[in-house]
Amino acid sequence: MFETAGAYPSKALYLQKTIGSDYVIDFTPGSSTLVLTFASTGAGSLEAARAAEPWGLRWLAPSGVSVAGVKPVGTDWYRGEALHAFLRSQDFATFLGGFDRIVLTGGLMGGFAALAFADAVPGAEVIAFSPQSTLDPRIVPWDMRYPEAAGLDWDGDFSDAARFARSAGRIHVVYDSLGHCDRLHVERLPPESLVRLRVPLIGRASPLWLARTGLLQELLADMLAGRFDAQAFARKRRTQRGLGQYHVELSRLAGRRRAGLRKWALERATALGATDVSAHIGVALAHVDAGDLAAAETALFRLIELKPGLPHGYYQMAQLLMRQDRCEEALRFARKAAAISPANRVYRAWLDRHASVTDHAGAA
Repeated sequence: MFETAGAYPSKALYLQKTIGSDYVIDFTPGSSTLVLTFASTGAGSLEAARAAEPWGLRWLAPSGVSVAGVKPVGTDWYRGEALHAFLRSQDFATFLGGFDRIVLTGGLMGGFAALAFADAVPGAEVIAFSPQSTLDPRIVPWDMRYPEAAGLDWDGDFSDAARFARSAGRIHVVYDSLGHCDRLHVERLPPESLVRLRVPLIGRASPLWLARTGLLQELLADMLAGRFDAQAFARKRRTQRGLGQYHVELSRLAGRRRAGLRKWALERATALGATDVSAHIGVALAHVDAGDLAAAETALFRLIELKPGLPHGYYQMAQLLMRQDRCEEALRFARKAAAISPANRVYRAWLDRHASVTDHAGAA
C-alpha cells in the first residue's frame, strides 16, 4: 500500500503514501496496537506534509506502538474525497486487519477526524482533544471560531461526528468544560460510549497545554497500557495553573464584571510569559476582546522582544495594526512573518490580500 520509505530526523523509520494531492499518510511499525493520528492543522504544501512527522509520534513512540499519521496539506477538516475513498478502501481495511487493537487520536481539527473516521474502523477506541463534532454551519451555527470551515463541503462522507462516531468503541474526550463551544460539541457526541475528561480553563488547544505540563505523553501511555486513572489525571492536571494560558482563560471567564480578577489574571499570565511565550498572544487577544488595543500591542511587542524568530508574533501584530487602519505598519510586520516562514500559506495569503487592497486604495 505504501509507496516510499524514509527516516525522520529522530531516526524513526517510516513508510509513506500520498493520497490524491492533499494528504499524506506515514506508517511507523511497532507493536500489534496501531494508533492512527490526525494532524491539527495543515502543513501548507505537499512537500511540507511529506517531510513532517505525524502528529503525536514523539509522545507515542516510547510506548512502542505502531503509528499511522494522516497529514493534510491544508486546514480543511479532512473533507477531501480522495481521503474518504482511501479510508473506505479494501487496501486500508486489509492494512488495519494486521493489528489487534486500533486507536484513533488527534486534537482540534484532528480530534474531529479521529471521531468522524471511527466509522471506517468500527470498534476502534478514540482519544480526542478539544474536538469539533462538525463545522457544518447548518448544524452548529453557534461555532463561528473557524470562518474558513464554513465554505467547505459538509454534505459528503464523515461529515458529522455525532453520527459517524457511533461506530467507535470507547471515546475519551479531553476538553475545556468551561469553553462554551467545546462543551456544546462534546454534548453532541454519542453518550453511551463517551468518557469526558474535563480540563477547565485550558482553552481550545488542550494538546499543546497538556504537552507543556508533561501530561500528554503520560495520558497517552497510560491509556494505551490500560492503566489510565481519571481521578489521578484530575489531580495532576492542576499543574496547568503554572501556564500563562490558564490565566488568560481565567481572565476571559472573569470578563468585565469581575475587573479585579481579570486584571490579576492577565498580569499573572504576562509574568509567566518569560517561560511560556505563547501566553503573550493569549494576553493580547484578551485585550483585543476587551477593546484595549494599546495593551494588546504592548503584549505583542513583549513577545517579539522575547522571541524575535517567532513568525506568529509578527502576524498577530500585523492583524492588530490593520484593525486600526495602520496599513503600512501592518504590512511591514506581515512581511517579516512571511520572511521567517516563507512556506506558510496563511501569512502569504493575508499579506497578498491586504497589500493589493492597500495598493488599490493608494492608487485611488
